[in-house]
Amino acid sequence: MVSWLPSMIFSNGCFKLSTRRAVTFAALFCFSFLYSGGCKKQSVEVDGRTLEEWVALCNGKDASLRLKAYQALRSYPKEKSAEDALTTAAKEPTRPAPERYAAALSLFRMTGTPDVAVDVAKTTIESQFGAMARDPSTRELEDLIFWLGARAKPLLPTLRQARSRLTGQDRTSFDARAGLTRCIQSVPND
Repeated sequence: MVSWLPSMIFSNGCFKLSTRRAVTFAALFCFSFLYSGGCKKQSVEVDGRTLEEWVALCNGKDASLRLKAYQALRSYPKEKSAEDALTTAAKEPTRPAPERYAAALSLFRMTGTPDVAVDVAKTTIESQFGAMARDPSTRELEDLIFWLGARAKPLLPTLRQARSRLTGQDRTSFDARAGLTRCIQSVPND
């Protein structure tokens, strides 16, 4: 038995342990280290999924799961992979406009910087409300403008131009004009 080890480690004058207590203490320390998983980084789960799973869902085929993933990824503010996934989703031109707005909103709420969100919103507004409104839905755009607040002012010229281009008398154009008007009116005038 190594009887000199506990006395060498624990007898510096202010902290003395008997050999039995020192061995028990060392065993408990080793057991707790092994039980806790050592120094391995613990994976945080949001709604039962890990960061890697949410990032993978951003590229999935199910639109409702992608929207859920955008919202969940904002729970990982210090993770570069979450920020990259949201940036990619927001800038992806093949995604529907409401989805791009939702990804931009999550990115803004995660980082606090409006630059990417405003740029994405401008290009998405131009593509969504080009010569003809493809999708009159503006709910996600209104949410984005709400969260941006006064930082949404750079969107005003794009919103006004998109509204002025919609001259059709059909129901889709009418709904799109009404939605864009709500968006314009919701930007603070501070």
